[in-house]
Amino acid sequence: MHYGYGSLNITLPKELARQLDKLVGSRKKSRFITETLTQRIKQIQHEELQKLLEEGYRATKQEGLAIAKEFEPIKIFGRSIPLRYSYLFLL
Repeated sequence: MHYGYGSLNITLPKELARQLDKLVGSRKKSRFITETLTQRIKQIQHEELQKLLEEGYRATKQEGLAIAKEFEPIKIFGRSIPLRYSYLFLL
């Protein structure tokens, strides 16, 4: 993936900066930070999408249950008939 680059000045706790330098070296910090931030942003976006999907499911749960109930079979004259079509036998 190709990025347009910009400069960013950040401040880190000394110990974290030392660990970063020790882990990736002084020449690869930008790449490591870019990859790490990209992964974290994707994770946050995924979590937000999951939350929206769960909220949508909860909002439509009752409607879905009502629709499903219409298709529950009932016994009429010893036959299982979906509730949705049972009105035909009541005429």
